Amino acid sequence: MALTITNVQNYFDTDNQNPYETSGSLVPTTGDNGGATYTLTAGRHYFVLVVNHGSGGGALPTAVSFDPDGTPVSFALVTDGTTEASSTAIDTDTLKGCSLWHAHVSSTTATSFFRLSYAATQSCCAVVVFYLEGETDSGLFVQVVKANGTSTSPACTMAAFNNADNGLLLCVLRVGGIGTDQITATESRTELSETLDTERAHPAVHYQLPNGGDTSVGASFGTSAAWQVFGIEIKGSAAEAKDFGVVVEAPIRTTAHSEGGIF
Repeated sequence: MALTITNVQNYFDTDNQNPYETSGSLVPTTGDNGGATYTLTAGRHYFVLVVNHGSGGGALPTAVSFDPDGTPVSFALVTDGTTEASSTAIDTDTLKGCSLWHAHVSSTTATSFFRLSYAATQSCCAVVVFYLEGETDSGLFVQVVKANGTSTSPACTMAAFNNADNGLLLCVLRVGGIGTDQITATESRTELSETLDTERAHPAVHYQLPNGGDTSVGASFGTSAAWQVFGIEIKGSAAEAKDFGVVVEAPIRTTAHSEGGIF
């Protein structure tokens, strides 16, 4: 089966909350194709990209789960066994937390929602939900590389790819949306999703299937800002490693608006 990547839903909220729930305070942003509640489908590998802000310092969720009050699907941080796709700061901004979570769904779930729990109340949260199909779940994350800085060119340097047919996932988190200053995919990568915020931080997901072999991977934006990136090599299907594709209607780019949260 071809390795494919599909966006489900973007969410944003600037209210002070703990937990955040996609059926509650987290608002599905206009133009996406999920909604507040839906099912997770058997055989898909789901991801939840999170960026949040807390006045007490950068924090990660203590738990990310789907159908938390029914039959929960618990998500774990993405890791290659050495490096986790997480950070409690975005360069010099120590009030931000950012992380990528995942779970393989073996049985189609009931219609439900995501819950993100924290040790303390956060003042904003942005979430991107997407999934893979056609991946090899054993050893799925071949390598995880992370970097941060302040510039217009967020980037990281991967090790040599384990297989030319593996996929590349690049998550970019930028402090401050500054309205329409979009995170732009560069070289041969494609944007899957982006959520613009006018106050604090916003995430984008870029991908390349297959990886193309270039180990210097990044993106760009117009105004210099603090950023964090996670570069992840994804193990494709051994049976059809050279048959790659994407299933997504169009790049999802949404703009969120303040709802009265605090800095």
